Amino acid sequence: MVWLVPREKLLPRAWELAEMIMQAPRSVRQLTHPIVSCSWKKALANDQGLQLTHQLYDMAIDEEGIHERLMNIKERFQRND
Repeated sequence: MVWLVPREKLLPRAWELAEMIMQAPRSVRQLTHPIVSCSWKKALANDQGLQLTHQLYDMAIDEEGIHERLMNIKERFQRND
């Protein structure tokens, strides 16, 4: 089931849910957190291959080429050190 909330009501609804969750005892929140977060962690792990494929494809069709792009990324990270 999908629940749609208009954009202007999204933040107030999020705060309402947060307040409701915080009314539960701390032990209940600690025990339910892994159950709730498990599904999005699995989705993230399952989609990781697809995301990598998209990135590699983008690099392959880029005029710059894969090697050059990776070297530019490497330089960017080394400059931030």
